[in-house]
Amino acid sequence: MPKSAKNEGRGRLLLCLGFTALFAMLAILPYWFRSEAGPRTSKQVSASKTSSRDPELPNYDIRTDKAAGNKIIEFRGRVHKDASAIADIRDNFVRGEESLKQRVPTLKVEYNNDLRIPEVIGPDVKQEKAVLASANGQRHSDVLRSFLQQYSDLIGVSSTGEDNLKTFADYKNPDGNLSFVELDQEINGIPVFQGQVKAGFTKKGEMFRVINNLAAGLDNVALQSDFGDSANAVRAAAAAINNQTAGSNLRRNPATSNNLKDVYGDDDWATTAEKTYFPTEPGVAVAAWKVLIWQPNNAYYLVIDAETGTLLWRKNLTSDQTQSAT
Repeated sequence: MPKSAKNEGRGRLLLCLGFTALFAMLAILPYWFRSEAGPRTSKQVSASKTSSRDPELPNYDIRTDKAAGNKIIEFRGRVHKDASAIADIRDNFVRGEESLKQRVPTLKVEYNNDLRIPEVIGPDVKQEKAVLASANGQRHSDVLRSFLQQYSDLIGVSSTGEDNLKTFADYKNPDGNLSFVELDQEINGIPVFQGQVKAGFTKKGEMFRVINNLAAGLDNVALQSDFGDSANAVRAAAAAINNQTAGSNLRRNPATSNNLKDVYGDDDWATTAEKTYFPTEPGVAVAAWKVLIWQPNNAYYLVIDAETGTLLWRKNLTSDQTQSAT
């Protein structure tokens, strides 16, 4: 028999033996795992599944709660505002929108649901191409600041300096086709809750979209400066999620706490409370504490009014996987 034929026959024999051994091992594996851990049943899998959702603790925002009207009016009184003053700020939004439309006829402005302020500002993409502003050699953050100043009626923020708006980001994406800017709002060095404005720029430096969540019409002098004791806010937050332990035996950690943030505990699951100004409507914001509480299956962010302990905002930060996994 030629040598090549012998080699081919030997190769086929080894291949057959390999497949035989593989099939034998696959046949044994189920019995091996069953003897070590027992059979895997659907009942065992479902028994180990956990859920972070609690139907009794939905996400909450006092600004969209129709039953909280009296509280909203109470907050106005703290900054010496009435319904007429709030209406004047909203009228300014309309005038500012009309002013910008004179330069950008295809302008489209969308208002958000909580504060009902102009949130998405830009040309209508379904119509002819247009831009909000051009860089002309300026930094993109400066272009955004100039736009906010020029159309202060639409945005509702009169001062755009670093004292009130801090540059958080000013960068290009990796291929250089788009650039983005984010400015964060502060009052007297204290962050405003969700107080941000972002803008997108083309490769040519044209600003084509602004996403605005700045608190409008605030009088810095009229805002509360007394935030009280953060421990009281933590207790109120714990009660708002039916947590019996987070609000007890509070021990402030001085090593990790500072003038803006208090930490209770010394591990990665420590409860934190941060000062913030929470806007309830245009022209109104209250001193509050943003509290983070960790639990075994989830974590909650809550915003608590510093004066009364009223729950202003609550969000479960944990999301569950919707598909089964084994």
